[in-house]
Amino acid sequence: MIGFLHRTQTLTIRDDRGRRFPIRSPHLRLEMKADEATLLWYRLAQVRRDRESAATHIVGWSVVVIACALLIAACVRAAMSGNTQRAVLFFVFLPPVIALGYIWRQQMDAALEKLESARAALPPVCPSCRYDLAGLPTEPDGCTVCPECGAAWRFGPAKSAEST
Repeated sequence: MIGFLHRTQTLTIRDDRGRRFPIRSPHLRLEMKADEATLLWYRLAQVRRDRESAATHIVGWSVVVIACALLIAACVRAAMSGNTQRAVLFFVFLPPVIALGYIWRQQMDAALEKLESARAALPPVCPSCRYDLAGLPTEPDGCTVCPECGAAWRFGPAKSAEST
């Protein structure tokens, strides 16, 4: 049931000018097979949502903080009972737990970078409304504006860091 609910949602993604536009789940389009571009845009919207979400930051770092607090408490309890070897053992696990938080963040950034580089090779189709943008004029800022929904997208290798 959770997988079905996850596949039925509509995500929002910021265009290259910072405005939000909906991207419907490609899994719902039963009348047509989802192409790679649709799946890539939807995955990009998911990763951007997870990376920018305050809940993700709070929950992720809260787990790290709670794990560190438990390790410190166990270390103090072992030291107070006179078992210094056990206290040192608990203390040794503290840096790897903290490193897990940073590794998790780096993995999310790497996934976003990989999807953004794959996005540059996509054909010029608006991810929100699926309108073909090939042949449309480019604005001075490098964006192609979709006449259907008004979203502005940059296609090709020239892409700025504003869109994240």
